[in-house]
Amino acid sequence: MDHEFRVTRTKLGRYYISIPVPLDVKHPIQQQQPNAVGGGDNQAPTVAPHAAAAIDPGVRTPFTVYSPDEARIYELGANDFGRIRRLCHHLDDLVSRTTDRDVRKKRRRRMRRAAARMRRRIRDLVDDLHRRAAKWLCETFETIIYPHYETSNMVVGKSKRRGLHSKTVRAMLTWSHFRFKQHLLHKIREYPSGCRVVLVDESYTSKTCGGCGRINHGLGKSKLFWCEQCGFRTDRDWNGARNIWLKFLTEWCNGSSRGNDDDDKEQQQQQQQ
Repeated sequence: MDHEFRVTRTKLGRYYISIPVPLDVKHPIQQQQPNAVGGGDNQAPTVAPHAAAAIDPGVRTPFTVYSPDEARIYELGANDFGRIRRLCHHLDDLVSRTTDRDVRKKRRRRMRRAAARMRRRIRDLVDDLHRRAAKWLCETFETIIYPHYETSNMVVGKSKRRGLHSKTVRAMLTWSHFRFKQHLLHKIREYPSGCRVVLVDESYTSKTCGGCGRINHGLGKSKLFWCEQCGFRTDRDWNGARNIWLKFLTEWCNGSSRGNDDDDKEQQQQQQQ
């Protein structure tokens, strides 16, 4: 073996071997065959490479993708929310039972190990979605518009002050959108001539009407966006993804997106180091 490697063992008794390998640089995007994301009803159809896509990270649907070339919406991981939520409920129930005073020490230890396995299961499912989504995006689009989406800043404080219910916060943290962004920035290194990521500000993209531009301050948790001024109706996440694209175009025309490109290059250089 040409490089040093490392073997690690987790608390659950799982062994991992870490071996550095050369970066597998893909051919230009025109020669790639996009793969589907998800399974069953959650599959993203195979499409020819397109110029750009805007992504709206969310809770009900982890990644809502708007393709302006097709004027089409892709919902990645839409059917995974229920499965992850059920596992989280089982985990909460198991953790609550470990605090019961009537539970003996050996049984409590087994329950804690079972809870750790369930957390690992949830993490594996989320990571699997991240990997398949990033691969599909890189092979399908040349430019990926992704918001900064700082989840850690959104969930700080009590529910009344932050404006988010604890269940929403739980889902946002479970989907690990920041970790997906880091994985996506790492993945595009395999497509140096065919894909790039541009980070943009997503503020007010969900509340702004895609028809007339009016801001709906009373949107709240509603899944349906409805504008009282022009009567525009659409799915909340669909509206957000499309508005992220429109906001990117506006900033690009004004020249402010060039700074975002520089930020992307800095992040990619840090990852290469």
